[in-house]
Amino acid sequence: MLFKSPTKFVVSSSSFYYLAAINATDAQPSDAKSNIDWILVIDTSASMVGEGGTKNIFAQVKQTVSDFVNKSQVGDSVTIFTFDKDTTLRSNLNINSQVEQQSANQIIQQLQATGQNTHIGKALQDALKYSIKLESRPNSANRSTSIILFTDGIEDTTGIPNPVSIPSNLALINNLNRKPFVFLVSLGEKVHESQLDQFANNPALNSRGLVLRSPGAANLLQAGNRIRQAARDAAPPPTKVIAQPQIAQNNIDFGQIIPGGETVPQTLQVRNNVPAKIAIQLESDGSKDISLLEPSVPISVIPNTNTDLPIRLKVSDNAIAGTRALKFTLIPEIDQPNTEARNTTVAGNVTINSRLNLSNLVIDFDKVERGQLTQIRKITIQGNDKITIKPIVEPSYSSQVSLTENLRSLDLSPNTPIEIPVQLNLADSLKSGSQEIQIRIIEENSNQTLASLTAKVEVLDPLWLRLLPIILPLLIFAAVLGGVWYWLNRPNDLDGYLELEDHDHSIDLARLRTKKFDLVKELRNYLGAEIVSDETKVELSTVKKDGKTQILIDPQNSDNIEVNGLGIGNQEILYDSDVITIGQVKAIFYAVDHPRPISAEAEEYQT
Repeated sequence: MLFKSPTKFVVSSSSFYYLAAINATDAQPSDAKSNIDWILVIDTSASMVGEGGTKNIFAQVKQTVSDFVNKSQVGDSVTIFTFDKDTTLRSNLNINSQVEQQSANQIIQQLQATGQNTHIGKALQDALKYSIKLESRPNSANRSTSIILFTDGIEDTTGIPNPVSIPSNLALINNLNRKPFVFLVSLGEKVHESQLDQFANNPALNSRGLVLRSPGAANLLQAGNRIRQAARDAAPPPTKVIAQPQIAQNNIDFGQIIPGGETVPQTLQVRNNVPAKIAIQLESDGSKDISLLEPSVPISVIPNTNTDLPIRLKVSDNAIAGTRALKFTLIPEIDQPNTEARNTTVAGNVTINSRLNLSNLVIDFDKVERGQLTQIRKITIQGNDKITIKPIVEPSYSSQVSLTENLRSLDLSPNTPIEIPVQLNLADSLKSGSQEIQIRIIEENSNQTLASLTAKVEVLDPLWLRLLPIILPLLIFAAVLGGVWYWLNRPNDLDGYLELEDHDHSIDLARLRTKKFDLVKELRNYLGAEIVSDETKVELSTVKKDGKTQILIDPQNSDNIEVNGLGIGNQEILYDSDVITIGQVKAIFYAVDHPRPISAEAEEYQT
C-alpha cells in the first residue's frame, strides 16, 4: 500500500510534512519505475484569484502545475482539466521532449479563474472516466495513473441541475481494474471540504487516496514535490518488454550472380514492437566471398509498422561457383529502458555462376596469308569452378577459320590459372582484309559460353596475287609501248607489180598483202618448173628505213640474179622500173611510190 496512515500526510498552515524537493530537469529520462499518466485538475472558480475576500493563489497553483509538467519524464503523459461549473479538457500530451512540455506550459499560463461554482464531484468524475480510458491502452499494465486536484473551496453546485456529488464517484473507482492514485490538494485558508477526506479514505481507493492541505497555497511547491515523489515510489516496476524483430519471410532467394557482381536488392519485411534501429549481420558458409552491401547502416523502424529492408549482396571476384547457404541476423538496437532486445535470424541463398577470367580479351595475330597458320599467341585462363572447357570459333567463321589441334578440351581447377597457346588455321576461302574473329570458351558438358575473346588478323592474299596489281599494269604498258613502237616502225606490205617480158602475165604485189614473197616459186607455178631452176632462190620483202618502206630483193646466194643487168649477191633495193633477170625470165618492177633517188651528178645536171 502507498499510505499506511492517511493522516500522516495532512498539511496545515502551521505544520507541513516536508520531503526535500527534487531538482527539476526538462523531460527527464524514464527511470526503472513505470511511466505515470498525470491528470491535473485545476479549480478555475473566481475565489482562486481572491474574489469574495479570499487570497489570490491562482499564480502559485499554475506555477505548481507547470512544475509537474517540467519534471515529467519521457514516456509520461500530462492531461490538464479545469473546472468550476463544469469540467473542460485543456490538454492531453505524451511527453517525448521539451516540445510537449513547452506546449503544456503555454496552455497553463493562459488559464483564467472566472467561474462562479466549484463542482468538485463533476471534476472527479471526468478525471476518473479519463483514467478508465487510459486503462484501455495496450501498455496500461506497465503504467500508473495519478489524479491531482487543486481547489480552494467547498463543493458549490448552486444552480447546477443534476450535480455530481463527490461520493458518487466511488462507483467509478469500483469499476477500475487499475486503481489510480488520487491526490486532493485543499488550498482554502478558512474552509476545507470534508468530503475530500471521506473520499480519499474510502476503502474503494485501496489506500491510494490522500488529502493534502495547504491553506493559502503555503508551501505548495513542496507539496507538489511530495506528491510526485510518492507517486514515483508507489509505481510498480514495469514489466520487461521483449523487443524482437518479426519477419514475413523464412528465406531470401537472391538468384544467380557472377563473381564480382552485385545482387538485385531483395526486400525483407520487418516489424518491431518498440522503436528500434535494425542492423543486419550476414553469415555465409564460413566464407568471405559474399559481403553485405546494403543496408550499410542500421535502419530505423516504427513500432508495430511493417518496414521494408532492402538487402543487397556483393560477391568477390574469386568466389567459387555453387549455391551458398546464407544466414541473416537482425540485431535490434533499442534505446528504451526495461526492454530486452533479442535477435532474429532468417535464411537465404545465392547461386554463384561459373566464370572465366582471361588475361587478354583481344589477340592480335598481325598479318597472315590466307591458307596459312597464324603465329602462336598465349593467354592465361583462370576459373572459379572445377570444369572442362573447350575453345570454339564462332559459327560464322567456323568453315574458314579453325583452331589448331593443340587447343582442345582443358580441365580447370578453381582459382588455378593455366596458360594456353592459341593458333588459327586460315582457309584459302577466307576473305582478305581486317577480320575480327570471336573465339568462345564454352563449358564442354552444357555448351554454355563462359567467356569470349576477339582474334584480330589482317588476312593477306598470296604474294603473286598481291603483286599482280603492280605487274599487270606494267605488262600492259610494255605491250602498248611495244605495239606503238611496232606500228611506228613496222614496214608496210609489198606494193607495186611485176610485169613479165615475153609472157603476157603480171604479178600484183599489193594484192598479196604480205611483207615477204617467194618470187621463184611464183614463177615456177606460172611458167613451169623447167623455166626456172629449183636451185634458184629469190625473195622480195619490205623493210622500213628512216620512216619509209623499201622493197628489197634477196638472191639468197643464187648466182644467176641480175637487177638492171648487174648481178647481185646480196639484198638490193628495188626502185620503180628496175628490170629483174632470173635465168631466162625478165620482170619489170613498177612502183611509183619507190622512185630511184636522183644521183648528185644528175641533180646537178637538172639544176
